[in-house]
Amino acid sequence: MIKSGFQTLDEIATSLDLKIREPTDHPLDLYVTIPPNRLIEVIKELKAKYNVSHLSTIIVQDLQDEYKLLYPFSINLSGGKMGKLIIDSRVDANEPKIDSIVKEIPGAIYYEREVYDMMGIQFKNHPDLKRILTPDSLPRDIYPLRKNITSEEIRRRLAESRKEREAEEKLKEYIRREQLEYISEKSDYAIAIGPQHPSLEEPIRFIFQVEGETVKDVELRLGFNHRGLEKAFESRTYAKNLYLAERICGICSDAHQLCYVQAVEKCAKITNDIPERAQYIRTILAELERIHSHLLWYGVLAHNTGFDTIFQFTWRDREIIMDILEEISGNRVNYAMHAIGGVRRDISTEQVAKIIPKLKKLRKRIVEHQKMMMKETSFVVRQKGIAPLTREEALSFCAVGPNARSCGINVDIRRDDPYAAYDQFSLDVPIVTEGDIYSGLVIRLEESLAALDLAVEVLKTLPQGELRIKSPRRIPEGEGISRVEAPRGENIHFVQSNGTTKPERIKVRAPTLANMPSLKKRLIGIQVADIPPVVRVIDPCIGCMDRVTFVDSKKGKTMELSGEHLISRGNRAYRLGTRVLDF
Repeated sequence: MIKSGFQTLDEIATSLDLKIREPTDHPLDLYVTIPPNRLIEVIKELKAKYNVSHLSTIIVQDLQDEYKLLYPFSINLSGGKMGKLIIDSRVDANEPKIDSIVKEIPGAIYYEREVYDMMGIQFKNHPDLKRILTPDSLPRDIYPLRKNITSEEIRRRLAESRKEREAEEKLKEYIRREQLEYISEKSDYAIAIGPQHPSLEEPIRFIFQVEGETVKDVELRLGFNHRGLEKAFESRTYAKNLYLAERICGICSDAHQLCYVQAVEKCAKITNDIPERAQYIRTILAELERIHSHLLWYGVLAHNTGFDTIFQFTWRDREIIMDILEEISGNRVNYAMHAIGGVRRDISTEQVAKIIPKLKKLRKRIVEHQKMMMKETSFVVRQKGIAPLTREEALSFCAVGPNARSCGINVDIRRDDPYAAYDQFSLDVPIVTEGDIYSGLVIRLEESLAALDLAVEVLKTLPQGELRIKSPRRIPEGEGISRVEAPRGENIHFVQSNGTTKPERIKVRAPTLANMPSLKKRLIGIQVADIPPVVRVIDPCIGCMDRVTFVDSKKGKTMELSGEHLISRGNRAYRLGTRVLDF
């Protein structure tokens, strides 16, 4: 029997005989400890009794003699709020093995691969345990986030391995055997490209197995632009990490910096002391960034489907938001607005008087975009019914943000686990159920309009007061998990403090990684002409369609296409009234 939404986290932990690690100052966070051999059992009970299916990430910390694994699960509580039940399980450093939870939580498949790649934890019975982020030439005994591994050693070992011809041959064999074996099992043809190509901007490797024009399987490989930010966080002070956090992503720079400062504020136990005016300014910045991101998204979607008029209009109109952000912060991309304890800059009464008319003007423009897109049959036909994802599939793959809401999942961190000043306002959260590309468009258009209305409301009610409080340079020992509703969905930052000026551990999980398992599900069964808009549906933070490889298992042919060629090819197929074109 499902009991979700009627209990507190403490009551749920007690009903499952879970040991509460220690009380926290945050009623929506609860840490429980379990031995590794109970992990699968507890997850099954959470699913059966409390309808729990959303795992935000897997966090691992190297404690020298053991590894601490944290599994933050979302649980619906009474009052319409969403709590985080964080399972803490430890494994011995000499034998770092634990059961895979992919069978119970399919969305954990890339989280476990990431942990294996970065920390060397072996997940027993994982369906595809192999590297996902680090270079294929990295020696197999190097796990970058372990405390006994330094950045200098990683660079040295990489340089040595690249100089050794024998190691290079082993690398080629590894790529042939490990990364592409799924193709060779299904056909007589396999091809490897990469792992890097000079034409790629933010590279990712997609390898599609096709029969004719139908995608039968897809393999993806991440990490070609991996910058080692989590390792870099550990060697910098909390203040310097402010600027590192906002450079995780250009479009979501505010979301990452806000998520980071909230996690540090939890460690410092000053969350409840942040000035009200600062919380309102944080909310304004978050909504402005949401509008900017969604404008960018549906402009690129229009370009991918041949509707370049809308593409040009969105590029024109996003200048309104970027001018506002520059007026507030001095920057059009990285705003550097947040500080531990508040915000760095104010929004004056004169600025408010300038900003509100601009937002109202932009609202009219977005309504015009909406009418144009909904009336353009050739644009709509490229999206309706394409790559649908059911609500059950989205839940099982732990989808987040507009990707989840387009499938009928009523979730929004701003409302369910409020931060900044969101608990002071009534939020309009649009939900649709079809789960196709068109649903993603509808969600983002409605969210853009709702964000504009909310930003105007917050600006009109901006309270007087201080901008920040003084925060300690040395953050007391503790840990904090923060999440915000970034434009692409739930964004997670974890901070472990050790009483010094530098963090012991920082973990970041951006929304794109959370949405990758559901993207793979969407891609299987579609036509080649539909690949660009389907990839766009999750708003990936990568230049993901610059180059892909196709393997036709029937004809035995391989084809490598650039992103622009693939987009042009798809548009031509629809102009001719067919979604099928011969290679």
